[in-house]
Amino acid sequence: NDVKTNNDLAEEVARVVGYDNIKSSQINIPTKDNQSYKDIENKLRYFLIDNGFYEVINSPFVSTHSENSIKVDNPLDSNREYLRESITESLIENLLYNERRQKDSVKLFEISDIYLLNKVKNKKRKLSIVASGKVGLNYEDFSKKINKKYLTQMFKEVLPNMDLKFNSVSRDLLDTKVKNEIVSMEVDLDDFSNEIFSYKKISSSPKAFNKYIQISDL
Repeated sequence: NDVKTNNDLAEEVARVVGYDNIKSSQINIPTKDNQSYKDIENKLRYFLIDNGFYEVINSPFVSTHSENSIKVDNPLDSNREYLRESITESLIENLLYNERRQKDSVKLFEISDIYLLNKVKNKKRKLSIVASGKVGLNYEDFSKKINKKYLTQMFKEVLPNMDLKFNSVSRDLLDTKVKNEIVSMEVDLDDFSNEIFSYKKISSSPKAFNKYIQISDL
């Protein structure tokens, strides 16, 4: 009664013959030649961290929307019921938050999925970066300002044949008194060439973390 498919029939045959009497054979799983998203992400992540950037993870739900936005049927927050179409807007909010706390150099990036209604392939994985202020806080970079030329040269070192477009974000409609130029870029991970795999990371993941010890109530 329990034999309903070819799989069930094959199992009964194998049981009657005896599993120990069936000769074993090696299973060869074909490997893909192309690199995965994770490989690209990790290379880009270490490259940016080595250049003083900090990774950010923002909520994918926003209040602003357009005709191409995807609305969530049962949102956790009624004020944020749409999936964001751009990562850059979230990073600009992060940048302004840090500037209001007297951060002289703000360099942020985020890797996330974007969803749109009007695309055949409506899901895209993107990298977005936003930066402003001083290039660094060391004695060599303290007097240098972040601009499109600085970011272009930084990426040209690892992607010499890739033409990345950097944009200047206007501060006119932003709640800020800082005058430093804001530079942003948002690009599909599909657009990155294999040149990024030649980058040798400098940073390394921490080998140990400080263990949390609960403080006594006494």
